[in-house]
Amino acid sequence: MFTAHYADPFGRPDDAGLRRRPAARLETLGGPRRERYLRLFAVVNGWSAPGSPAPVFGWSVEALRARVRR
Repeated sequence: MFTAHYADPFGRPDDAGLRRRPAARLETLGGPRRERYLRLFAVVNGWSAPGSPAPVFGWSVEALRARVRR
């Protein structure tokens, strides 16, 4: 499981407290500011615009939050 792999390097149990950390990080990574930055970065470098990672990050955050609510 994703959170078990996340817990191991930190030496923490795979519990609700730990699941909040990657959920918060993924929310930041999937946010509109980061997406805008990546689009501008592509324009400056002459690259094609990247696809939006928001759906993947959104799904992952919802899955982690659902596990915390149990």
